[in-house]
Amino acid sequence: MRHLARVFCIVLALVAARAAVAQEKLVAVVFDTSTSMEPRIELPSFGVQLLTATLDGRSGKDRLYSINFTDYMNDCFQNDPLAATISQIPGPCDTSRHITPFDITDERSHANAVRTLREQYTAKAGATPFAPLEIMLDRLAQDVAPGEEIVLIVVVDGEYSEGFLQRATMQQSFETYRDRILANGGRISAKFMFIDNTGSRESIVREQAVRDTLLSVFNGDASDGAWHVTDREALWDAMTEIIAEVSGTDRAAQSAFISYSGNTISVNSPLSISRVVVTSTGRAGAQLPVLQSDTFPVDPSLERSLTTEMPRGDSEFGGVRLGGAVKHLWFDNPVPAGTYDLTFSGAVNPDEVFLLFETQSITDLRIFEADGTEVVPDASGQITLFTDTDYTFASRILDGVGSPQPIDLDALPANMTMQLALTGSGTNDVRSMTINRVEDQGVVAYRPRQTGRFQAISRASAGILSPESDPLSIVVLEARTDLTVTPVTSVVDCSTCAAGEVNSPVTALDGADVEIGFFDVTADATIDGAITFSGTGLPPGYELRNQQGQPVDLNQPVPFGAAQTQRFRIFRPAGIDLDDLVDGTDIDIKVTPTDLWTGTPVDAATRVRLSAADMGMALINVTQSPTPGQLDGLLVPSGELLRGQFSAFFSLTDLLVAPDPARIDDLVTVSVPGFIGGLVDFENTFADPRTTGAHAIDARPNTSYWCLCFLGISNKIRGTDARDYTVIYKLEVDGVVLQQASAPLAVHTPVQSTQFTLSCLLDAFLILLMAMFVRGVFALIFTNRFPKGSVMEIVEGRSVPRFKRLDRGNSVWWKAWFALFTGNPDEVRVVEGLKINATGRGALVDVTKSAPPWTVERLGESFAELKDSRPKTTQYKLIWGDRMENTLRPTLSMILKKRSSE
Repeated sequence: MRHLARVFCIVLALVAARAAVAQEKLVAVVFDTSTSMEPRIELPSFGVQLLTATLDGRSGKDRLYSINFTDYMNDCFQNDPLAATISQIPGPCDTSRHITPFDITDERSHANAVRTLREQYTAKAGATPFAPLEIMLDRLAQDVAPGEEIVLIVVVDGEYSEGFLQRATMQQSFETYRDRILANGGRISAKFMFIDNTGSRESIVREQAVRDTLLSVFNGDASDGAWHVTDREALWDAMTEIIAEVSGTDRAAQSAFISYSGNTISVNSPLSISRVVVTSTGRAGAQLPVLQSDTFPVDPSLERSLTTEMPRGDSEFGGVRLGGAVKHLWFDNPVPAGTYDLTFSGAVNPDEVFLLFETQSITDLRIFEADGTEVVPDASGQITLFTDTDYTFASRILDGVGSPQPIDLDALPANMTMQLALTGSGTNDVRSMTINRVEDQGVVAYRPRQTGRFQAISRASAGILSPESDPLSIVVLEARTDLTVTPVTSVVDCSTCAAGEVNSPVTALDGADVEIGFFDVTADATIDGAITFSGTGLPPGYELRNQQGQPVDLNQPVPFGAAQTQRFRIFRPAGIDLDDLVDGTDIDIKVTPTDLWTGTPVDAATRVRLSAADMGMALINVTQSPTPGQLDGLLVPSGELLRGQFSAFFSLTDLLVAPDPARIDDLVTVSVPGFIGGLVDFENTFADPRTTGAHAIDARPNTSYWCLCFLGISNKIRGTDARDYTVIYKLEVDGVVLQQASAPLAVHTPVQSTQFTLSCLLDAFLILLMAMFVRGVFALIFTNRFPKGSVMEIVEGRSVPRFKRLDRGNSVWWKAWFALFTGNPDEVRVVEGLKINATGRGALVDVTKSAPPWTVERLGESFAELKDSRPKTTQYKLIWGDRMENTLRPTLSMILKKRSSE
C-alpha cells in the first residue's frame, strides 16, 4: 500500500497550450484474460479500474477503449491465423465488437465504465493471442481525434500463443498504425507490463519481440514504458507507475509540495490548479477518510464521487482485497498558485489518501531558426522544416488565468527536467532539453537528417507539475540542392581567346552597356529556395544581371524555383573608369545555395580579354605645303624649323574617350626614320576644336641650330629634303593598349646656305672644344708628375744642405687642356742648370738643352762627356737616389730623392 500511496500523492493532468483546458486523452487497454492470469488478475484489474476512475470524465474529455482476449478467443482465434492479423485487420473474422469504447459523460457513465471493466477482466480465455493488439491499434488509427493523445496500455503474463513472430514484419505493421494516427492529427505512446511470476519467461518475450518492437516504434526506446514484474509488490508498483504516467505525475518530488498532518493535507502549489482528484485506498470494507472541507473555491455541483473494489483477492498475492474512493473537484475558474488545505474525517497519510491535480499550466513549445527567427505554422497548422538545417526547440512553462505568463523556473525544483519527444514516420526520439533558468526555458538543438512527418511535444518534470505541450505537427522536406553552373560563354567573337576566356569589347565609354558573357544556373531540388553569389569576384566596374536585366546584389539571396534554370549575364557598364579596365583579369563566379536550401557551392571561373574598336586617324590640314592646296607634306624652311611655327593637323575618330590634353605626351608620339630623322623633334598639342574639329592633333616639327648642318649634309647626300615620319596616337592603361592609330607625315626641311654655313661652323667649333676636352682629360690621366714631397738635395762643402722641391709650380693642370696641340705636359724643373723631366720611376735629364758640368756618381761620366761620346742621346735617365757631382766645383753635389726625409 505504501507504494500505491507514493504514486498517487501527486498527479498533474495536462492543459492544452493554446486552449488552456485539459489535454484530451484516449486510454486504450489491451488486458490479458487468458486462464494463466487467474491467480493474479484482480490486482492489475483493480489498478486499471482506479485509473479509469481518475480520468477526466466530463463530456468531450478523456476517452477509454478496452479489449480482452476472451471474446476474441471465442469468436476468431481458430479462424483468424496470424498472417491475417499483421496489418490486415479485421481479417476474415468480424472483430469490431471485441473492443469496448466507453462514452464517459457524467458520474453515472463514469461509474459504469469502472464496473464494466471489473466484470470483463476475468480469466476465461484459453490462450494469449497477438491479434487483439492489432485489432486495438487499427481501431485507434480510425477513431483518433485531431490533437488527441493515445496511451496504449498492454497487460500480459506470458508469451503469445502464435509462437515466434517476424520482427521486421511486425515493426512495419506497428509503423503503419503509428503513421495513420499521426496523419489524423493524433499521437501515441505505449506502456507494456509483463507479469512473470516464475521469473523465467523474459527470454521468450525478448525472442518474440512484441514488447520491444511495440515500445521502440511508439516510444522510440524499447526500455521506455517497459515493466517486468515477478511479485505482488513489483506488480503494484508497475501498475501505479503506469497510472501516474498516464496522469502526468512527477512522483519523485511530491514531498516538496504536499505535507500530511493529522487529518489535514496541505498543498503548496507553484502553479494554478483547475481540478483536484482525491483518491483514497485501503482494504475492502474498511472506513476510508472522507473529505469534509477545503480552502479551494469548490462548486458542489461540479463534484463527482466514484468507488472501486476488488471482488476477490489474488491467490498468488495472499488474497488481499482492496477498495478505493475517488472524488473529483472541478473549479469554474482555476485558483492561482498558493497554499491550500484539505480536511478529512479522520487521520490521513500517504498510504491511504492521495491527491491528483489538474493545473492551468502549460508547456509552450516553439521552433526557431539559427538566426533566432521563429518558425510559425501555416494556415493548416503545419510547420515545415528542412533537412541539414539547424533549428532550436525552446520550451517554457506558462501559467495563469486568462493570458498565461512564463513561470520563473527558480520557483521549481533544482532537479527539474524538460524533454522533447519527436514521434513520427521513422522518428522516435526523446531528447533532454538544456534548462536555462535565466531565460526560464529549456532548449535543444535539432538538425533534421531525413524527410517525413512527425510530431514534437515537450514535457517538464517539475515536482507537482508535469505539463506537456500541444503537439507541433511538423513536416521535414529535402532542403539539399545540387547546383550546376555552366562555363561563362563570351557574347562576342572570341576566336583568339584561350579556353576559359571571354572577350570584353571596349567601346565608347559614354555609349551603351556592354555584355561580355553569360552562364546558366540549374537547381536540382524538390522545393523552392534561393542562391547567393556572395564571394563572387568581379573586376571593378563589372556587374552581374539576372535574365530580366536587373542588377544582382551579390550578397542578397536570389529566389530560385525547384528544378529551375536561370541565366545570368556579366556586363561592363558604360562610363567605367579607364583605370578599372584591366586585360587578363579573372572573374570567379561562386554560387551558393541559401535560404531554405543547403548544398555544396559551385564555382565557375573565366578570364577577361579586352578588345577595343578601331579608331581613325588622318591628316586633315598643313599650314605650308610644297604644293599649294595639296596635303603631300609639310614644308618647313630651316628658319621656320627653328621657330616651330608650321603645323600638321590630324583628325581622330571613334575614340573610346575624349583625349586628355594633360596627357598629350603620353598619348602622341612620332616615329622617325634613322638618326638623321631624329634631329627633328615634334611639339604635339590638341588643336583648337573651333577651327579643326573635335579631337584634332597639332604636330609641329622643330629643331636646334646646330642640327641644320647635318640636315643640310643629309639633304645633299640623299638628293631630297623630304623625310617620312609617322604620327601615332595610343591609349594605354596599365600596360594595356586599348586603342591605337597612326598616320604618315612627309616633312620637307630645306636648309638655306647661310643657316647651313653658320650651323656647320658652330658644329666644327663644338667638335674642336669636345676634342680638346677629351684630349685634356687623357693628358691629365697620363701626364708624368713628380711624386708629392720629391726634392733635389744640394750639398756645398760643409754648408747645410739645400732642398729644391720638384712637385711645385709646374702648371700641369691648365697645360693639359692644350695637350691636343702640345702633347702631354709632363712636369719639368730646372735645378742648378739641369732641365729635369718627371717620369714614372724617377726623372729624365734633357741633355740637348742642358749640359752642365755634372757627373752622375753611378756612371762616373759627366753629361758633357756623354754629349761628346754619344751625340744622338738626347735624354739621360736618373733614378731615385742618384748622386751628381759638379766637375768644376768638387765640393758641390746633388742627390735626387723621392722624399726629403730619405
